[in-house]
Amino acid sequence: MKKAVLVTILVVLLVVIGAHWCYSDRGRFTTEPEFTGLARTVSGNDLVSDLDPSLVLRFDPAFRHVGGQKFVLYGVADTEQHFFVETTPDGALRSVYWVQYEGYLPDNDYTYDYDDSPLRVTLGDTAFYTDAEIVADELAAFGPEVRVVSPEALAEGVRTRLERVASAHAEEGT
Repeated sequence: MKKAVLVTILVVLLVVIGAHWCYSDRGRFTTEPEFTGLARTVSGNDLVSDLDPSLVLRFDPAFRHVGGQKFVLYGVADTEQHFFVETTPDGALRSVYWVQYEGYLPDNDYTYDYDDSPLRVTLGDTAFYTDAEIVADELAAFGPEVRVVSPEALAEGVRTRLERVASAHAEEGT
């Protein structure tokens, strides 16, 4: 009897762990990046997109394009990213523009909900949103190499994360 109970508990535990893994980690469906065959092109400091949306983003001459990549994000969206950087005279990173395009895969029925995101901009008739929590996590990972000045909600999110890190690593009596 004890053996049957233990086997049953083990089977239930494995099912729960498997379900948690299957439904909670969408990142496992993200593919490795590719650096060729990008849909957008760069001409000088213009990032040219002929689709989704069709527009040209023009960057200040102080910035230079350092590369782009494409991948499938979470198994739901074709994603393409481009990075423009500004450096100090001694080559240190001063600013980064991270431009990300996403388009749902044809067989996808999942949608993101960014309605409550404080990070949004409207260009023409198209509204663009981002997940402020994820952006704050990414920026905080750069530690003191990055300073976010606006929008305030994002700057506060980065400060909060860095304060938590400092607090977790603070030594007693210092």
